Amino acid sequence: MKNNTHKQSYTKIFIIFLFVAISQIYAMNQNQGYEEINDVVRKAEITSSSKIIGPWSETIAGKIAIVLPSALMALNIFTSAAQNFDSASLLLGGVIGFLLADATTGFSHWAGDKYTDSDKPIENQALHTRLLAELLPAAYGHHQNPQRITEMSYWEKSKGWYLLLPATLVVATLVGGWTGYTLAVYAVTGAQSEFLHSLAHTQHDNNFFVKALQKSGLILNSARHKIHHYGDEFNEPYTTNFCLIQGTIIDPFINKIAKWLKWLQ
Repeated sequence: MKNNTHKQSYTKIFIIFLFVAISQIYAMNQNQGYEEINDVVRKAEITSSSKIIGPWSETIAGKIAIVLPSALMALNIFTSAAQNFDSASLLLGGVIGFLLADATTGFSHWAGDKYTDSDKPIENQALHTRLLAELLPAAYGHHQNPQRITEMSYWEKSKGWYLLLPATLVVATLVGGWTGYTLAVYAVTGAQSEFLHSLAHTQHDNNFFVKALQKSGLILNSARHKIHHYGDEFNEPYTTNFCLIQGTIIDPFINKIAKWLKWLQ
């Protein structure tokens, strides 16, 4: 009886995972051009000729080669977890992994805003800024042109995260158990951060599902993220609300740390 239950769990998760994988590969292959980008961003795109990643990553074979190892490792971790842990453990690991991913986006966003120099001419930018332009183009020049991220394809927004994903999933596999499962949730959620970020820059009047997720607070909403870009009566622009996945739980802590560090200076 227990073996049959395990097989059913494996089958259900495999079907769900296969559906997600196919839909993401389809999304990656969509070419969504964009126009009217400002000079800073345009120069970065022209200058950054995939020296690190290479043009192969834009082909279908390259995309599959990047995504497939992570997909197989994540599938193995999640199916094993479904077979070995009860619902409460799975839920707890999922919540912790989700929040850790949001915290990572918040701290990395704060650091990127503070320590990169994308407002300078491309030839005068620091090496880490140029690396950001290539690995995470959705983040590069985002303050100068916030809406550009909405016109980028899923692959453009997420490619850098998928290149970093296998290393974390290897660690999760080696660690194993509930900790490995939680780490895998963290990694897979983090890889969707720029996609979820882009949803906060888009109107979703005709998309009930996304609108419901944002209204419920499960993912980042436009009103909260708008404060980061434009400030409010209490905060200057770019000084608060750094998280890109959910925000309401982790942002208050990061906001306090950011203000404290600014005060120290």
